[in-house]
Amino acid sequence: MAFGFGLIALAPGPGLLFLAMAVIYPAGGAAVGLAQATLVDIYPEDTARTMTRWTISAAIGDLLGPVVVASVLAAGLGWRPLF
Repeated sequence: MAFGFGLIALAPGPGLLFLAMAVIYPAGGAAVGLAQATLVDIYPEDTARTMTRWTISAAIGDLLGPVVVASVLAAGLGWRPLF
């Protein structure tokens, strides 16, 4: 993921940006799966509560993400500060 975000920071145009996003996508999925498995393994007796918190946190992020993107773009900062 760090490599992909480095590519995003250096992307001069859409081609390299696309490549960077293609690198980040599978790495992000693996990181999420590993994080979920680790949290469940640490507290196996609270699996339902842990996954409920995870789901609520994801929902909050899904709702706030577009607001943050719109705010940054409305301020005229462009796409780089988003990353």
